[in-house]
Amino acid sequence: MNLPYLLPPLVAAAIGAALLFVTSLKRTRGAAYRTFALLLFCTILWALLIFAMRSSPDVERALWWERWLTPIGFAIGLFYYHFSLAVTRRPGGQSRLLIAGYIALVGVAVFTRTDLFVDRMELQSYGYAPMLNPGMYFVIAFSYLLSLVAVYNLVRAYRSSTDYEERNRLLYLTIAMILPLAGGVFEVLPTVYPTAIFGNIAFCALASVAVLRYHLFDINVVIRKTVAYGLTSVVVGGMYGAVIFLFGRVLEQSTVSPWVVQLPLLIVLGFLLQPIWQRVQDLVDTRFYRNHYDRLQALEDLSGLTATIVDTEELASTLLQRVRRALGTSKACLLMPSVESDVFNQVSAVGLDGTEPITLHRRSPLVVWLAHHEGALSWKDMDVIPELAGVWGQERELLEGWVDFIVPLRSRGNLTGILILGHKLSERVYYREDFRMLQVISSQLAVNLENATLYAMEKARVAQLEKLEDARSGLLLTVAHELKTPITAIKAAISLLEEEEGEHRQRNRVRLIQSIRRGADALDKLSTESLDLARLKTASMDFNPGPRDLRQLVEEAVSVIAPAFKGSEQRFAREVPSPLPEAYVDGDRFKQILLNLLRNANKYTPRGGVITLRATLNSSNILFEVSDNGIGIPQQEQALVFQPFHRVRSKSGTETAGAGLGLAIAKSLVDLHGGKIWVRSQEGAGSSFFFTIPLERGER
Repeated sequence: MNLPYLLPPLVAAAIGAALLFVTSLKRTRGAAYRTFALLLFCTILWALLIFAMRSSPDVERALWWERWLTPIGFAIGLFYYHFSLAVTRRPGGQSRLLIAGYIALVGVAVFTRTDLFVDRMELQSYGYAPMLNPGMYFVIAFSYLLSLVAVYNLVRAYRSSTDYEERNRLLYLTIAMILPLAGGVFEVLPTVYPTAIFGNIAFCALASVAVLRYHLFDINVVIRKTVAYGLTSVVVGGMYGAVIFLFGRVLEQSTVSPWVVQLPLLIVLGFLLQPIWQRVQDLVDTRFYRNHYDRLQALEDLSGLTATIVDTEELASTLLQRVRRALGTSKACLLMPSVESDVFNQVSAVGLDGTEPITLHRRSPLVVWLAHHEGALSWKDMDVIPELAGVWGQERELLEGWVDFIVPLRSRGNLTGILILGHKLSERVYYREDFRMLQVISSQLAVNLENATLYAMEKARVAQLEKLEDARSGLLLTVAHELKTPITAIKAAISLLEEEEGEHRQRNRVRLIQSIRRGADALDKLSTESLDLARLKTASMDFNPGPRDLRQLVEEAVSVIAPAFKGSEQRFAREVPSPLPEAYVDGDRFKQILLNLLRNANKYTPRGGVITLRATLNSSNILFEVSDNGIGIPQQEQALVFQPFHRVRSKSGTETAGAGLGLAIAKSLVDLHGGKIWVRSQEGAGSSFFFTIPLERGER
């Protein structure tokens, strides 16, 4: 029994059956899987027929089995082609060739029992060999044509694809299809040992791995390393062999045993050639991995450069420019956590001109996933990883279409940045070396980003402290100025009281006492407002909300301010519906809000002006409006009117009297009630202040 001749087809059938069983367990049921399963089945049947032919007792029985091999072998080439169309999702432009192939298969099956393809078998040194007729050469040529077009389809899809996993898979399938083509060459030479069976075994194994596995080992690495180290071994091994051969020739006539000289020589050469071996290996690696070394050097330079940059914007810009140059990326952007809000903001971008800045919320499923996983995230995996299925629509729209990979930058377990990479300018894919190099320096970059962020926070804190110091100095100046005016009036009145004599003393005394009272009232008002503002800022003010009649509170506030309107000859209009509903407020604080706004209107409205109080009822709150036709507020100052001690300047540049605390207190009290306050004004055309009060306690 000739085991080397009989065993290969049984091994091929067993491997094919095992792979067909595993393929049948795959849940996916697409055209590619069905065609591949049919291809495996034909391969199994072909291997079994070969075994039956090879184990035949005579040439007549071998011929009977050989004729059945002809249509099965042609079907394998046809299914190669059909499988390539299904895998590459080629359009219907090649459907005619596919139809012609199936028609030819029917014809081959019909005439297979005739002498059109094989008329006899001969016994060679290795076993039975068929004697081919012209019809068989047509079958072989058509089958090879289909197989070559299948390889062409795979190569074309490989060149046009930009996805790493897809390209790697197509490369696996291309190599798998080339192997049986190479092995089948010897099938047409009857005097040479047939090797197609080994090509089919290799195809089944390699193609099954490519079809069934999602993540594949980078076959480019295997090819490059095999070539690199094979060439190195040949060069250095040749040098070893040449030296040994020369010394052998020299010592050929010597009585000394060759091993006495060759063994020490091998040891010496081993030490001497080791540096040469390493040098040749480095040169080969550099040649085959030129991009690898160039990118690594560029990214290492980036790591050293960014270590000295503390400005966040400069660091982000430098990082993106160097990464783009190293990886050949067409588009990229860097996101960093915002100090003021709970989002990751785009701090720098390249190639994204004219697009909306990218913002990702910290609670986004994408950010949460990146915070807990290392390594680059492929955009293609967004539809595979269950945790990313709920990525918010707006975020997906901003990223979809141009993003290839998203790289988290983590330092001490914290996500300090997100690097987003687009397609390559060369339209090639990202290789695993790219991400291994990014992984090497990503931690260092993350530390640099964190340091830059901390520096920016510290710088902002220093600026805030300086601003607070300026505000404190301004507050002291304002308070001193406000205190000086009534104190001066009081002192002057007291001096006059002391100097007054004669019959006019009583009349002047009354006038001076009134002046003293006004000064004391001004001091009392300033101290009261300052204390109120301080209590509001420290949350120590008494606040006792409860159900209150808003109509009554409005009437009480208006009665207090009415004499001031009358004294300034201002007309006061009230547009308040009756009755007003009850609201959950602190009565005294609500009246203080109204009084501060009405006093403000009184102060900035000239004589004869009109001041209006309106109230509008909504479903969840009540809106109050205090409007006037006074001097108005300049646009640039409207955002400042609710700040403490800010006073609006008139067109002449002078400030009105008062400490500038009324509006600040009103805003704090509105906030305390759960409402909102704002202003609309036009310089020279009056102002309108609005504030809302929730009707229900739970809505504050």
